[in-house]
Order: sequence, then structure tokens, then C-alpha cells
Amino acid sequence: MSEAEFEERLRAGFFCQTGVISGLPHRYGMPSFVPRPDGPVDTVILRAPYVDTFRCLIPGPVVYQIEDRRDRIELRLQSRQGSSAEAMSRIRDNINESLTGRRIAHRTFINDGPIEALMHVALEAMTIDLPGRSGRTQTEVAI
Repeated sequence: MSEAEFEERLRAGFFCQTGVISGLPHRYGMPSFVPRPDGPVDTVILRAPYVDTFRCLIPGPVVYQIEDRRDRIELRLQSRQGSSAEAMSRIRDNINESLTGRRIAHRTFINDGPIEALMHVALEAMTIDLPGRSGRTQTEVAI
């Protein structure tokens, strides 16, 4: 969304938390969240720094970290326009965020193959980590 739309939503109370990642021109926001009275939340995708705020809203979530291999991340970040100092700053920030995510995650998955493979291992983990909480089958999961 544009900066103006982000500001408008911020003023309207759309976000319960916002922040920036050092070295990046973007702001991130976690939308306000109201737990459903009729059951568990299926899936919420967050950056690692927002998980603690989410845990205040929903106690006891199962947290999965999905990340890429470090060498592929570094190549991608270095290929973006900007100085080498900016690229190094982004790489350091990504490493720090990955480490934070690994500390708070129940499981970490490396997304270095086809999306179907990632989906398969994540679904396998969910059957172990969320017994009885998910009646969905693999064909019902949309990526």
C-alpha cells in the first residue's frame, strides 16, 4: 500500500503495532486482531518481531519460522539497488530477525525447494503440533 494509505489506516486504528526494519524504506504493521469466539485461529503470518504482541492477544500459538537459505538471502539482498553498506545492513538485520524467529519458533522450515515440498512438511508438522485442532486436508490448504 502507499505511504498515504498506511498513514490513513494508522490514524484510523487499523494497526495494533507498527515498526520499521533497519535499512529498509518500508514500514510494517500488524492489523488489529479480535479473536474468533467460535474456535482457534487457523493461520496468521507475521514477522518475528510481532509474535510477542500476537501472543498477548492469543495465548499459546504454535509458531513456525519459514526462511530461505542464508546464501540465497544474501544474493537477493545484494542484488537490490543501493550501496554495499545498505546491503550489509539488510543482511545483518535479516540474520538478526532469523535468529529471533528461531528462538521463538516451535519449528523452522527452510524454503529452498518447490512450494509443494514446503507445504507438505508444514502440514506434517501441523498434524503433530495441532492434533485435533485442524480438520482440514491437504487439498483444502491454499497457498
